[in-house]
Amino acid sequence: MEDFLKRLQGADAATKRRIVIISSVLAMVVVLYIWLAYFNNLLADAGRSDGSTGGQGETHASFWETMQRGTVIVYENVTGAVGRFGEMLKGPREYIVKPLK
Repeated sequence: MEDFLKRLQGADAATKRRIVIISSVLAMVVVLYIWLAYFNNLLADAGRSDGSTGGQGETHASFWETMQRGTVIVYENVTGAVGRFGEMLKGPREYIVKPLK
């Protein structure tokens, strides 16, 4: 390890930059993998403790299925909000202005 650090100190700027980028990407992948595994286990535990299935044919949604359902819900909410905003723009332009006291 000490030899690697000495070679790294003596390397040119492009090599140092490449080492930093590679190690950053590897660290992000490891952290993301651990986070996804934790989140998937958290969802599985929540599904088990929910008890809403009554013990009959328990199925547990995977992380990606849960994310897909969440994305659909967010998409529906956003499109609904955009539709309401469009209706507001098409509506009558009457504004009530109350003077400040």
